[in-house]
Amino acid sequence: MKSRWLELMIVSILLLIGFGVRVHDIATVPMGFSANEIIGIRVTEVIKDRTFRVFFTTENGSIESLFYMLQIPVTMLVGDGLVGYRMMPLWTSLITLALVYAVARRLFGISVGFIALITMCFGIWPVLIGRTATHVSLVGAMTLITLLAASHAFYLQQNIRPLRPKTISYTYLALAVVLSAYTDYTGLLAGLGVFLFVLYLWYTRQTVSRHTWWNTGYALTLSMIFGLPYLISFLRTASVSGLYVFWRDRPTSPLNLLESIGHTLVAFAWRGDANPAHNIPGLALLPPEGALIAAVGLIAALWRWRKPNYALLVIFFNLGLLPDMWLRGGPDYEALAFVNPLVYILIGVGVVEFFRILRENTDPPDKLAWLKRQRLLGEWPQPLYRITIIFVLIIFARDIWFFRQLFADWPNRPDTQQAYHTNIGQLAVYLDHNPDGPPVLICSPQIHPTTSITEAPSDQQLLEWMLHREDISYRVANCRRDFILLNAGATMRVVFTDAADVTTLPIQIRHWLEDAQPLSSQYLDRGTAYLLEVERRLADMGGALQRESQIFYPRVSTEDELEQVPLPVRFGGNLALMGHEPLQLEGDIHSGTVFTLVTYWRVDGSVLSNAGVFIRLHDTPQASPYAEVNEFQVDTSRLQARDIIVQVGLLRLPDTLRNQEYRLTLGVYDGETVNQLPVYDTLTGAVRGTYLLLGQPFIVTTTNGG
Repeated sequence: MKSRWLELMIVSILLLIGFGVRVHDIATVPMGFSANEIIGIRVTEVIKDRTFRVFFTTENGSIESLFYMLQIPVTMLVGDGLVGYRMMPLWTSLITLALVYAVARRLFGISVGFIALITMCFGIWPVLIGRTATHVSLVGAMTLITLLAASHAFYLQQNIRPLRPKTISYTYLALAVVLSAYTDYTGLLAGLGVFLFVLYLWYTRQTVSRHTWWNTGYALTLSMIFGLPYLISFLRTASVSGLYVFWRDRPTSPLNLLESIGHTLVAFAWRGDANPAHNIPGLALLPPEGALIAAVGLIAALWRWRKPNYALLVIFFNLGLLPDMWLRGGPDYEALAFVNPLVYILIGVGVVEFFRILRENTDPPDKLAWLKRQRLLGEWPQPLYRITIIFVLIIFARDIWFFRQLFADWPNRPDTQQAYHTNIGQLAVYLDHNPDGPPVLICSPQIHPTTSITEAPSDQQLLEWMLHREDISYRVANCRRDFILLNAGATMRVVFTDAADVTTLPIQIRHWLEDAQPLSSQYLDRGTAYLLEVERRLADMGGALQRESQIFYPRVSTEDELEQVPLPVRFGGNLALMGHEPLQLEGDIHSGTVFTLVTYWRVDGSVLSNAGVFIRLHDTPQASPYAEVNEFQVDTSRLQARDIIVQVGLLRLPDTLRNQEYRLTLGVYDGETVNQLPVYDTLTGAVRGTYLLLGQPFIVTTTNGG
């Protein structure tokens, strides 16, 4: 009883250490989401909208949905963001650690269990996948759950016993097999592995109860019932199932297959996955010493293949290698997720086997006779034990070096930062840690949201997924076209997703940043954040706009005189035009010229989600335009009353224009450009049409003089 208590205490300590390694800086290493994580988040959001499917089509083919169904209650409990979305894989990783000990201990004894647990606690891939919000983090756990269920169903420990099977054990086995398939397409190998193990029991005539065969049939039938949704979905849309990956990425030739097999094998000891979202690029799954010990364990398991506990491990290990060996472009650690926890069990088997050899061979080889004569390391065979301990400490030191790479070097690699959208991740962490203070304008060239899982999300969507707090006041705009002066120019923060964007701003927007003060933060790159206050300057600008802007209501008939609009003038959708900067209409205007029109808009309330501003070129306003610009590159859902939007519109005059008189019109639309919103009379509030006339008519001189 006391030894069992000590065992549980040691296991608990190791699990806490494993938890500490995985949770350390989980929001900042990596600081952002990879493409696969983003796909998973989008699947989670789709399921939240009550769209349930076995497979979801993605840009990489398809993705199974079980993990993301489990992700929903977790995020409802702890929230979302860089931490919330990673809590489920973190917990799954800890469950996997506990399972690897339970399975190794049951099949091969307590020593193998401890070694498997210790080595997996510090394995680079298990740590990395435990911090990554993808369904792959659940694959290893489902593999171990299937093995544990099989060991109970067949009374499998360090031997096999012919006891009468229990129906409940086979029910658990059927559930484990089916849930593995619903987790990832590689989970189908779990069912195949159990089937091959049953064939092995029959072929080797193991001493099992005759009722085992009937219960195996029961488990198979139950699996087919539970798996009907999977089967139906596969038959209806085979091209979006995980199995389609095997066909799509199949080897193109026998030589290509041999090359892929070679890549898989060397990934264990020499050169691993080059994808920075899966690995420290190129780092092998195991250090060379660990791979050697795992190879010893595999050889020992193959040597004892007639013992069912070893046979079960060998069957599942070899099956787990198949996906990466078959698929082109490897090694891919995600394809090896099924087999990964088994590698650490093999390391445990290898270490125990190595010590068994030491115990049974007391006489050293001739080349090691000097170890028996020396006394510094003790009497034989103590030198071998102590050298082995030194060897293990060297391996541990190498692991510490790998972790230094993981937490210090890997996040700062350019390919890692690109893979994880670190620029948006840094912004999210900054906002979460600095929620108080002036409101924030986020300048990003990618703000238009997308709804399809197969499309790349906007920076705005990425930020919303990465933020944990929901009470942060910020606006989002493409500052190359629209710049927002928050709360009528009061003190605000301006943050760019890329420092290079500051130099690409049009001069009409860049001059508003002349008095901005740089902000520094440990989470943001230099030159991306500024503190800005232009309230007095904007008020002066408003007075100048009212004096200098030439804006007219549309005429009811051609005989009517133009009526100038008192500014500001209200449009439908809670937008008011404050005015525009002077138009450059003097001198010759040629076709091909680009007009730059800078307008100022005030937000008076909730703005329509699909609101836009149009600028059009006409010969007569009632006719179809010769050219037009339709845009409003801001997140309208976050705009607040008194926000001022500075919009820079670029209108190019077509080369096909004739020598005649033209003029510009301006208005607001909702969604489609034909849905023009009304203009309200500044004095009476009556509707005065759906557009305004800008400035005086001008003559275009064509380049060919026609």
